Amino acid sequence: MVSSYTLDDLIIKSCDAYLAEYEKNGHTFLHGRNGPHGNSESGVRNAAHWLISFSYAWKISQKEEYRALCDAALRYLMSDEVRPHNYTHMHRTDGGDRCNGVIGPAWAIEALVYAYNTFGAEDILRFAVRLFKMLPFDDKVGLWRRIEIDGTDTGFDLTLNHQLWFAAAGAGLCAHDAEIAKQIGVFLDMLDRKISLMRGGYYKMNVSGVSLIAKRYFYDALRTTGAAVRTRLTKGGAFMRMTIYGYHLFHTYALATLREAFPHHTAWNSDKIKKSVRLLFSEECLNHAMASKFGKHYNPPGFEIAFSVQMLGDLVAEHGAVEKRVNQCVQIQVESTYNHATGFMDRVDYDTVTYASRIYEAVYLRGATTIFPSSTL
Repeated sequence: MVSSYTLDDLIIKSCDAYLAEYEKNGHTFLHGRNGPHGNSESGVRNAAHWLISFSYAWKISQKEEYRALCDAALRYLMSDEVRPHNYTHMHRTDGGDRCNGVIGPAWAIEALVYAYNTFGAEDILRFAVRLFKMLPFDDKVGLWRRIEIDGTDTGFDLTLNHQLWFAAAGAGLCAHDAEIAKQIGVFLDMLDRKISLMRGGYYKMNVSGVSLIAKRYFYDALRTTGAAVRTRLTKGGAFMRMTIYGYHLFHTYALATLREAFPHHTAWNSDKIKKSVRLLFSEECLNHAMASKFGKHYNPPGFEIAFSVQMLGDLVAEHGAVEKRVNQCVQIQVESTYNHATGFMDRVDYDTVTYASRIYEAVYLRGATTIFPSSTL
């Protein structure tokens, strides 16, 4: 039986466990498999996620070993090794584009921004701004284009959560760069028309084709519509629903980050967004996410619901309901996935290396939530 503990305790314990693995593996950042997607990946994504956790751990403890790991992660993320052509990072070594759409750069930028806010080094900020601005923005439709690791423009990334996460990562740069602030403002202005919901309020995976047709981007509209049709035909409706259930919270988490940065934007008046947020208070939504291999076994549902309702819950619920939901979901996340024996959040069926790194999402939760473990732990 484990005594009660806080999220900070778990983050510190995970950092200690990762530091031991890092040293055992010759000071190498561990490579994941992109969860159930099974792609071979470089160490970039996990280095970025751990950079956030270790920056936070250093901030609350001032331990030099945590700062040393942060410095190593920053050198790695800013090195030619992972940006061999001086463009975007090499995230994937097989399966699709090497840059992983616009979400690959988003994960790196998110970590760089957090490290800059922690340590204040201007070279980190300059690097993050330059990386963000490598990706061309089309203000007619409010979308960013993919730039491969060799600098090739491969067109719009039409996966909705990718666009949301890239905007969310860039939100932390708005105070430092007027062009980035303008781009994200346009993105939010046009956000509602990019969103399509399933009947129950869950986010569809692709950017709405209607928004592209309206601007006469017919080829891209065909691409985004065709992708959904192809998935349904090749993998079936049950797979599509499982994917949508698992990723719903990943969408709202990015929206929550944007709301934190732009609390008064009119985007939050969207009926679509409010409908999607109401789902977060339902047991159906949580149960679907916990059952999906793209939910519990890839995107940590408890942390993602908790942060989403902290930032977005007031759109549809009273404060008491928000607080109750946060505590409930954090408890479920920890009890179902945290492994006290290893120190990692790794009790999942796929890619434990990447899942363990995603404890970093707990860093953003407001308040050090205390977890009272059940007798099963």
